[in-house]
Amino acid sequence: MDIKIIKPVEKHISQMVKLADEARQHHVDVLNGYFKPVTPVSSGFEDKIIRNHMSEPENNIILIAVDTDDNVVGMILGEKLHKPWLEQSHVGHVSNFIVSANMRGYGIGKKLMDAFIDECRHSGMQQVDLGVYNKNTGSYNFYIEYGFEPIEQKMRIDLD
Repeated sequence: MDIKIIKPVEKHISQMVKLADEARQHHVDVLNGYFKPVTPVSSGFEDKIIRNHMSEPENNIILIAVDTDDNVVGMILGEKLHKPWLEQSHVGHVSNFIVSANMRGYGIGKKLMDAFIDECRHSGMQQVDLGVYNKNTGSYNFYIEYGFEPIEQKMRIDLD
């Protein structure tokens, strides 16, 4: 399978929004009541986030995986952050990472993450961090196998 990792352009945005909607629906299914279902409003929000990332390359990294027909089959959105309270203060943060469900298992996620990490290194980032939900075991296992280490646990309490 011939997959290329590229920086997106305008023509890719609608496919990227569909992929973000797929990610949201996956989280709705996995997390039972934590995320709201996909709606035109949420799709519009995703469109805005993607466009913002694309318009500020000095602050963001956005990469997509495309097949030979230029179909978007995966994407990774991240920020270049400065956290002066950390010893390694220049951090690449993964904010959204998805490979289309029907394309998982072909190494696309690894290719995307490799390219993201290369971009972070080139941008002077000293580490990469991300968040993953406990019940999202497929993603969690991918990150562990890739070499990420769990470093914190977030907790919450719902108030009535």
